[in-house]
This record gives sequence, C-alpha cells and structure tokens, in this order.
Amino acid sequence: MAARRTQQRFPSPGHVTHDPEAIWSSQLSRARETAEIVGATVGVTPRVDERFAESHRGRWEGRRWADIEREEPEAWAAWRRGGADFRFPEGESLAEHQERVLAGLDAVRAGPEPALVVSHGGTIRAIAAARHPRGLDAAERPLAGLARGLEERDRAVAAP
Repeated sequence: MAARRTQQRFPSPGHVTHDPEAIWSSQLSRARETAEIVGATVGVTPRVDERFAESHRGRWEGRRWADIEREEPEAWAAWRRGGADFRFPEGESLAEHQERVLAGLDAVRAGPEPALVVSHGGTIRAIAAARHPRGLDAAERPLAGLARGLEERDRAVAAP
C-alpha cells in the first residue's frame, strides 16, 4: 500500500526535488519496497539496515490490536502509557528499540548526505523521543495510528 502511494507521488525523476545520495531502509517489505521505488527514481540503490525496523513485539507479533487489548488488558494499558521501561511481552523494550535506531542513525550520518531513511511509525517516534525533554515518556500513545480511529485496532501487529 505504501509502495503504491509512493509510485503515485513520484512517478518520474522530475518529481523529486532533492535527490538523496544514500537511501536506507528497514528490511520489512512495506519500507523496503518504498525505498526501492524512490531509489529507482533517483538512481540510488537502497541499503537495508535492520536497525530501522519497527520494535520487536515478541508474542504480540501477528496478533490483532483488538485481541491484545481484550486478552491482555494490563499489558495493553502499559503499552498505551509507553515509557522507556515498557517491554513488549517476550520482545524488545522501547528503550532497546530507541538505542538500536539511534545506532542506525549514527551510521547514516557517517555516510553520504543528504540521506533518506524509510522506516516505520514506532521507529520515527523513537527518534523524535530522543530529542524530547521527556524522552520515551513523551510517547504516551506509542501507536501513532491510534488517532485514525478504531479500525486501526483490527490490523495485525507488525504485519510485513
């Protein structure tokens, strides 16, 4: 879906005003495909880096948000509050995710610029929280898509 929207927005090189010298992407298909479309448009081969993947969500992977909320209400509430101490059940903590992502950004900064990183909402939030005075505690609603309404709850966690 994101790849299709990218193709519609950037159908030819004339639509890109600042060509990146480097493109980095998560290994997940929804980011990788978008990076490949942009890369083909500007003549840059994307570099896949797993550090830009969404958080590792442990036993929540592949489950619907609505099911998690119903079946694990305490864990769901803790996730909604966010914060550096939250850890996905059998998965990664938000602090670990942020540490991984920021290490990836260090690699981007060490390479050619301008650079484009194609990633995910949680990854972007981890970067933004690093610059916020409250850090990861500022991310009280870790899923940015929650603002879009209840239909988000029917989607699977970290679908490829």
